Amino acid sequence: MNVRTLKRVAGFSLLEVLVALVILSVGLLGLAALQAEGLRGSSTAKFRFNAVRLMGDITDRMRANEAGLADYAVALDGAGANQPACAESGANAAVTCTATQMANYDIFLWKRDLDELLPPDGNGSIVATGVDNRFVITARWTERGQVQTISTEVQF
Repeated sequence: MNVRTLKRVAGFSLLEVLVALVILSVGLLGLAALQAEGLRGSSTAKFRFNAVRLMGDITDRMRANEAGLADYAVALDGAGANQPACAESGANAAVTCTATQMANYDIFLWKRDLDELLPPDGNGSIVATGVDNRFVITARWTERGQVQTISTEVQF
């Protein structure tokens, strides 16, 4: 082997280095896109989890106050109920509130939690179907320009 052949195979050419950098750059861009999509998916999962949890919470509150079931029907209007004065005492709320007042307080807490845990336009509704104490509970919010809705039907 002569000296000229040894020099030729001893290193990489500039073209090989540039091709390697392009391949590495495309791979890193793909990795960044995958990470961004994962973050979007986790925020969607968080909102869905919160909506389902809050729908379960209001269902449990309704089950505990069956005397006031008719008072739980609220529209999807963006306005929360006012906090009843009878419930301001906290621990004594169930003792001092009527069934209607307790329903209003439960709706107040539910709407407040929907506002806090879902995107800014998050809201919910409770609709009585008129059959056998059945209610349709819905949570709704807008995420990335699309309206997301979760509903469940419960019977007491």
